[in-house]
Amino acid sequence: MAETTDGSVVEGQVTVSATPGVTRVRLQPCPVAPPEVLCAIGDAAAIVLGPGSLYTSVLAAVVVPGIAEALAGSGAPVVYLCNLHPQVHETDGYGVAEHVEALSRHGVVPDVVLYDPDQIGGAEGVVGAAPVRLARPGGLAHDPELLAGALGPIVRVPC
Repeated sequence: MAETTDGSVVEGQVTVSATPGVTRVRLQPCPVAPPEVLCAIGDAAAIVLGPGSLYTSVLAAVVVPGIAEALAGSGAPVVYLCNLHPQVHETDGYGVAEHVEALSRHGVVPDVVLYDPDQIGGAEGVVGAAPVRLARPGGLAHDPELLAGALGPIVRVPC
């Protein structure tokens, strides 16, 4: 479910993704985070959120009760991987700052925000914003090798 800037409430993943002006999402019925998930977050060397639809994928996972709190208390760096392009309706007009603001409204403050400046702008003033080339040729999808190279210095897995 999603609340919009005009106070409307819409329901269903497809409807939410097709609705402009989403400000908050929640899940109905409200799920319970499995203890194993909370434990894994607590033990993580780094936590990467994204890529994916901001409201209907990334934030839908974060709003499960206990998840945002586990992210905040983990001690691991939280990395947000910004989408390459706005998603029609769901994030029309969004730059990097608007993505980060939406995360913050849901209790998530990323330590690092990776974004491809050739694909999306609006990162001015965003704490932790790191411009890095991430797109495959044509710019329609993230390149796994470029992404791995960008995450390598952040995600230090203990031996």
